[in-house]
Amino acid sequence: VQPEHQPVIPETPVSTAEFDSGKADELLALVNVERQARGIGGVAAKESLTEKAKERAKAGNGGGSGVILCRGTGATSASIVVDSWNRDWPDGTWMTEAWKYAGAACYNDGGTYTWVVVFGAY
Repeated sequence: VQPEHQPVIPETPVSTAEFDSGKADELLALVNVERQARGIGGVAAKESLTEKAKERAKAGNGGGSGVILCRGTGATSASIVVDSWNRDWPDGTWMTEAWKYAGAACYNDGGTYTWVVVFGAY
């Protein structure tokens, strides 16, 4: 019996850019660990803030009204990002007790990760 021959169909290149929800969840969990260590309590995940975080991570846009955000590019793990933010803001100004909600995103664009956390009071 001869094996059946199939025509070779070239693969369509697929963009390697994608959101990594697992890494985003890990980042938000580490943010809450840091907040709780400072005695200010954790933030709850909020979908609208997650969407804002995704937009900013994908666009590389650090601006925006009505939100506070922390951004890191190039780190390969959430713990590196949080350590970097702790070094940049040793007094903890990046974590304010008034923020009760947050959204996190990790965008992988061909191996370069962009990490964003957007905080909100409501």
